[in-house]
Amino acid sequence: MGRLPRDIESPHLQVHEHGKQALLNHKNGEMDAGIQAISLMETASMQVIARLENLAQAGESNSHILCTDEMH
Repeated sequence: MGRLPRDIESPHLQVHEHGKQALLNHKNGEMDAGIQAISLMETASMQVIARLENLAQAGESNSHILCTDEMH
C-alpha cells in the first residue's frame, strides 16, 4: 500500500495505537482504561473518515491531486 496523505497519517496511526492499548488494558483487567482507549480510537477513526471524505471531495473537483508522484 502507498503512503497515506500527511493529514490522514497521524490519526490513522492513533487508531492503531489506541486499539492496541485497549487490548492491553483488557488483558490486564483495566476495563475503565480500556474503554477510554476505545473512545480515543473511535475519535481518531472519525478523523480519518472525515479527512478521507475531504480528500474524495477535493478529488472530484480537481482529479490531478489524487495521482501525484508522492502517492506512488
